[in-house]
Formats: sequence, structure tokens, C-alpha cells
Amino acid sequence: VALVTNAGTPGISDPGAFFVSKALAEGIRVTPVPGASAVTAALSVAGTGAERFLFLGFLPTKQGQRRKELGRWREAGVPIVIYEAPHRITETLTDIREILGDPVVILLRELTKVHEEVTRGRTSDILRSLADKEVRGEFVLVLEAQASSEMDLDKELIERISQIAIQDNRSIKDIAKEVSVDTGIPFRKIYKIALEVRRRSGQG
Repeated sequence: VALVTNAGTPGISDPGAFFVSKALAEGIRVTPVPGASAVTAALSVAGTGAERFLFLGFLPTKQGQRRKELGRWREAGVPIVIYEAPHRITETLTDIREILGDPVVILLRELTKVHEEVTRGRTSDILRSLADKEVRGEFVLVLEAQASSEMDLDKELIERISQIAIQDNRSIKDIAKEVSVDTGIPFRKIYKIALEVRRRSGQG
């Protein structure tokens, strides 16, 4: 069955997204035809809906910068599309899990080519599936939009800050700097939460 539309690529601000999501729910394989961009090809078969989306291209190669960039878009509220090379895919997925909280990812490899693969699952599940494989080919990642609340974010930060505080006796300022660099979340927000963690623990 071929899905075509006179409104552009099916699924990109297009009712075709409904048919794609229904097909995926029934276990039917959906594959794109070659087009102008891997972004539109990936979104057309991802089944996430793409009335709006965020395209980040290739993330920074250095981990600190990559994590900071991911942290900026933690509450984007729309699907996020990322390109990645095979030698960095595991590192990038690990950072996504750590910074964005294990979102659902559609991992698309070698789109529109002979060895095309589309894998869906939580980031942690995708990482496990890649653990024993020789990773080849170019990748597109589509991260499903998350309904992440501020309360959930604060809870994760409190847990992380508490773990660091237990392990060593550094100042609140130093701990806040480390977490801010790792997550990309503003220092002031981290510092405020860290002060509250210290107050609750009765350490000053």
C-alpha cells in the first residue's frame, strides 16, 4: 500500500500521520521513499505526529556540550529529530537517557537504503539492543514529545544532588556547578534546589 498526498510529505503537518500511526499499531512495517531530506523521511514513518517538531541536526561531539544542548530542550514538548554517526550513537543515546529521562526513541538506520532498520523503544531498551552489535550506517533519532512536568524534573535533580552530597563533602556551589554542566539546566535553578536539599538534610 502506498500513501501519497497533495499536501507534501505524508505525516508532516498532514493527516497521513493518522494512517501511519494506525499501521504501526497493527504491526505493519512502514517505510519511506527517498526524498529531499532524512528529517522528513524519518518523521513520515515515526508515527509521532509532526505538526510541529524540533530539528537539532548533529549534536556537539564533546559530551559536556552535548549534554548541555540536550538539557536546553528538556521540556520542548514536541518531537526532537537528531542526526548521529555510528561511532557516537551509543554515547548520544546514553546522554539522552541521562538528561531527558529515558524517553521513547525511534532509531532509524540507513533510511531508504537496502539495510534500512527502524527500532522503537525506551532509550534504555535501544541501548541494550545495540550492546552486542557492530554498529554501522548513519542514524536519525526521533524522540517522542515528553509531557515532563516541573515536579518530575525537580524530583530527579533532588535525587542526583543528594547522591553527590552523600559521596563527598564539596560545597553546594561546586555541586550545583557540576550538575548544571552535566544537565544544561541553569545554575541558579540547581543551586536553589541544592540549598533546599542541604537544609532538609540538616547539614547547614
